[in-house]
Amino acid sequence: MSYPISEEISRSVVWSFVKFSTPLRNGIAENQQAFDEYENGTCYEEFAGVVGQFRNVFIQLLTKMDECLQVMENCLVNKEQRDVIHNGQSHYLFILKELYHISKLYSGAEEMFWRVLLRRKSMLSHLIVRYADKKDNHRWVLENMSVTNFESRRHLAMTLFPDLRHDILGYEMLIGRSEVLAESFEYISRARPTSLEGGLFMEFRNEEATGPGVLREWFVLVCKEIFNPKNALFVACPNDHRRFFPNADRWENVGKAKEGSSVLLDICETFTS
Repeated sequence: MSYPISEEISRSVVWSFVKFSTPLRNGIAENQQAFDEYENGTCYEEFAGVVGQFRNVFIQLLTKMDECLQVMENCLVNKEQRDVIHNGQSHYLFILKELYHISKLYSGAEEMFWRVLLRRKSMLSHLIVRYADKKDNHRWVLENMSVTNFESRRHLAMTLFPDLRHDILGYEMLIGRSEVLAESFEYISRARPTSLEGGLFMEFRNEEATGPGVLREWFVLVCKEIFNPKNALFVACPNDHRRFFPNADRWENVGKAKEGSSVLLDICETFTS
C-alpha cells in the first residue's frame, strides 16, 4: 500500500493551510448568527458557498488524514518497512489540531473528528510521543481521553513542566519527615514560579544527607501523601479503583494557594483520567 500523498508534506504547505484556515474559521465563529442561518438554509448565497466549501475541505482533509494514519500503521506493523514512513508525518499533529478547531463550527463534525481519532488511537499516541513538543501546545488532545493511551498522556503532561534553567539559583527546602506534605506545600506555595525553574535543593530536618537521592526520596514521600486516603485530596473512581480524581471539596479548601496549582491539577487530571 502506498501513501495517499505521493510526496512528503512540507512544513510550508502545512503552515499555509493554517494561516488560511485560522482567520476563516475565526470569521465564521464571530458571525455565528449568519452561520446558523446558513445551516437553516436562509443566509446569503455568497456566505453559504464559503461555509459549505470550508466544510467540504474539513471532510476531505479528515478523510485523507484517516487514510494516512492507516498506511502509517501498516508500515509500523511491518518492521521491514519502518523506514518507508516519510518525514511528513511530523506535521500530522498540526493538521489534526486545525481540524479539531474547524470541527467546533459544524453540527456533527466533532463526533466525526473524534471517531476518526478513536479508530486511529495507536497512531495518534505514537505521533504524540514522537513529535509533540513543549512549544506546540497539543493539549487539545486531552479534551477526549479515549483517543490516547497512558504513555502519550504522560508525554503531554511532561510538556507542561518548564525547562530547567541553569542561570537561576535552585529553590532550597528544609522539610521535616513527620509533616512532609504540609511543609512541602507551604514551601511550594510561597515560591515564585521563576525560582522553581532552577531546580530544587532538598534536605530533611536534622539529617545531613542531600543531593539527587534525597530529592527523589522526598518526591516519593510527597506523592504517597498526596494519594493517601486519609488526606482525601483524591477520590477513587467507583468503576475502576486504579484511577483517581481530584477531590473538588478538598482542593477548594486549599484557598489562595490553589491559584498557583493549576499546572499540578492539569497533570494530575492527565494521569488519572
